[in-house]
Amino acid sequence: MRVQSIIVATLSSALLVSATSSSFVTSVFARADTVSDVDVPAACKSQCQPYVNLVNRCDPTKVTVNQTLDCFCNDSAAKTIESCFGCAVTQNVTQEERQQAQSALDSLSNTCKQAGRPFSSPLTLDSGAVAVMVAQGTALMAVVLGLFALL
Repeated sequence: MRVQSIIVATLSSALLVSATSSSFVTSVFARADTVSDVDVPAACKSQCQPYVNLVNRCDPTKVTVNQTLDCFCNDSAAKTIESCFGCAVTQNVTQEERQQAQSALDSLSNTCKQAGRPFSSPLTLDSGAVAVMVAQGTALMAVVLGLFALL
């Protein structure tokens, strides 16, 4: 249950952006357990609805540890997360936050691989103006650390 809570809490809190915040990454620990479309940056609503649905479907009070891994460690989930956070990373994040995000993505990929659920392609941040991959920095790192507790 602890690992599942870490996964859902960190993924959902990573999406939070206050209306006055200049960076969504700086508010990653503002909330735990669920996420709704009101938590999503306005510019990213359409890209993030599948992510919102994924996080809420994988609520740790409703699924097992293996189901949680199944929820997040597959190519479909990767694309869902990439689309949402790829949009969010374009919303005033710093270079340092991008680097943290890439490090977290690498760790998430490695964790899923070690759990026997590898992604078919690496998770990376696009260095161009339009980011198309997951980018939520330290929050995914917490997810990764939680997943390592399973192994």
